[in-house]
Parts: sequence; C-alpha cells; structure tokens
Amino acid sequence: MAEVVLDRVTKRYPGAVEPAVNEVNLTINDGEFVVLVGPSGCGKSTTLRMIAGLEEITGGTMSIGGRVVNDVAPRDRDIAMVFQSYALYPHMTVAENMAFGLKLRKMPKAEIAKRVQGAAEMLGLTEYLARKPKALSGGQRQRVAMGRAIVRQPSVFLFDEPLSNLDAKLRVQMRVQIAALHRSLATTMVYVTHDQVEAMTLADRIAVMSMGYLQQYGTPMEVYRHPKNKFVAGFIGSPAMNFVPGKLSARGDDLVFQGHGLELLLPPAHAAACASASGCEVTLGLRPQQLHAVSNGEAVVGTGEITHTENMGSETFAHTRIDPDTTLVVRLPGDRLATVGDTLAVGVEANRFHVFDADGVNLTRETQRGSDAAA
Repeated sequence: MAEVVLDRVTKRYPGAVEPAVNEVNLTINDGEFVVLVGPSGCGKSTTLRMIAGLEEITGGTMSIGGRVVNDVAPRDRDIAMVFQSYALYPHMTVAENMAFGLKLRKMPKAEIAKRVQGAAEMLGLTEYLARKPKALSGGQRQRVAMGRAIVRQPSVFLFDEPLSNLDAKLRVQMRVQIAALHRSLATTMVYVTHDQVEAMTLADRIAVMSMGYLQQYGTPMEVYRHPKNKFVAGFIGSPAMNFVPGKLSARGDDLVFQGHGLELLLPPAHAAACASASGCEVTLGLRPQQLHAVSNGEAVVGTGEITHTENMGSETFAHTRIDPDTTLVVRLPGDRLATVGDTLAVGVEANRFHVFDADGVNLTRETQRGSDAAA
C-alpha cells in the first residue's frame, strides 16, 4: 500500500513573507500517476521534496502508506527519486551505476544481478550494461537514472522534471517510456514538470499549482474542459486559451457578453449560471480549438484581420485581430488557405466557452460539465 496523503502541508522559509507551499491537501492513491504542474516558483518541486524528505515540513501532515513521515529520514520512506540531472558516476558502467545503491545496502550479489538485468530489459538497456555514461546519449542516461530507481523496488517513485535536459524528440520518446514503465510496475508515481503537455499525456490526475497554492486537482480532461479558475484555464491547453474582458448585459430575457469587438449571446444554461454577474465586468474564455471560421449563416461572435498564421500541417492557427487591443487565436483545418491580411469571421462551438468573474472564478464550470455529460 503506497497511498500518499498531504494534509494542509505547508513550507515556509525563514524570512519569507509568504509560504512557498500553503496548506496543500492532496491524496495520491496507491498505484496512481500524479503530475504536479505549474510555472516556475509555484511550489511544485518544494512539494515533491517534502514528500521525499529533502525539505522539512513546517506545517501539516505527510503520510506514505498510512504512516506519518514528517520526521522520517528520506532513506526510511521507501521512495526513489529521479532528478533533472542524471547524477551518474562517470567511472562506473551502466550496470554498476544501477547496482550501486543495492551494494550499499549489502544486498546479495545474485539478487542485485537479477534486479539490474530485469530493469535493463524493461528499459531497453541490456546491450549498454558494460558501457560508461560518456558513451550514452542523453535519453539513455536518463533511462539509466530511472533504472537505478527501479532496482530499489520502492513504494513510491518521485520524478523532478526528468526530461528538461532532453531535446523535443527525445522528450516524446521518454514520455512513452515512462508511461509504459508505470503500466508495467503499477507503482505510485509523483512527477513534477512545468510542461503542461507532459502533464496531459502522462497523468492519471493533475495537480495545478500557483504561488504555493493548489489551484485544481483532477483528471487531465477534467482540468482541461472544466477549469476552476482563470489561471488553470490559461495554463492548461496549447495554444493557450483566449481571454477577452467585457461586460454581461441583459437584453430582454437574454444575457449577452460584449467587449473588445466580440458579442456573444449566452445560451440559457450559461445565462442562468452567470445571472449574478449581469451588469458586471467579466472575462470570456475561448479555446482556439473551439473557435472556427463561420460558414452557412451561423452566428458571428467577432470579425477581424488575420495578422499571423501557424501552419501545423493538420491544422492552422490564425491570429485574428478583432480590435486594436485584442487578438484571437482561431483553429482552422490544415487544408484551409489562410493568408495574413485576410478577413475572418469567427464563430464558437455551442456552449464551448467559459465566463470568469472579477476574481477569476469560472462561473460556467458546472454548466459546461453538464453539457459534456449530456453530449
């Protein structure tokens, strides 16, 4: 059993005005792959280091496998950690690097050899066991670092931005490798990254952090489709969500958003959710993937000039200036010709938008959840 539970866990450094991590509540189930994600300085690595025992907890309770570990030394927590730096011994072979920790524990040689061979087969390193790190690529070195953790057979694996030093192609390959590793081992894994693509593709659940606070905790699609607030909505998703400030106004029995060249009639369920904000300043959130070029007489939410295009092959993202201060990124099919200077009439998928109040709270979150459930 390797459930990891953080109960109001806090980290405050001496002399700091604000805590680095502020009363984080998080339950990571046995065998679950959880990714802590957020911008630099949000507290995600500090949280991971508190789980590992490398940072002292200054408030709250941390437990692993039902045992409170606040005062337990790192070596006694039954965890293994993979860092951004491979930290391999250059004078040792791959096999010796992987076996080093087990030798320190005075494990029998036969058991060490068995574990090293098993990890090497799992990671595709069998033919490199006799090589030294200088003869390996970056991806191979990171796999050796992972193998060194695997042979320990811990209850919990901790990954601290392990792919940051790799190029884009290797990062994709290693993501696949790590996902396969989790399926094979079925061990609890906690993974820190600033890359929301890594979070979306690897996690069973994502914990989004900002300024030391846990902003939202849920499955990748829950966080993507139903963000709790403006920060989460803007951080998760690529390209980033479009935000347009404006005002909600009553028009007869309807509620209409207007601002910066956009006008959007809210459907009844969205209008009901936003009724308390009628007459107030709000922010409209529109994902590029839910925007499109209008055709067949459908409603236009805004019209503007294309100022830049990003042709990705299967799709094109058209940056469309709808007023002097506002540009929308709009997804178009890859085979649709879009040229800088063209005029684009923009439409949005029904119900596929968010309204955030002045505090950044998503007023339409539950309405959107209901729409997805009915679809």
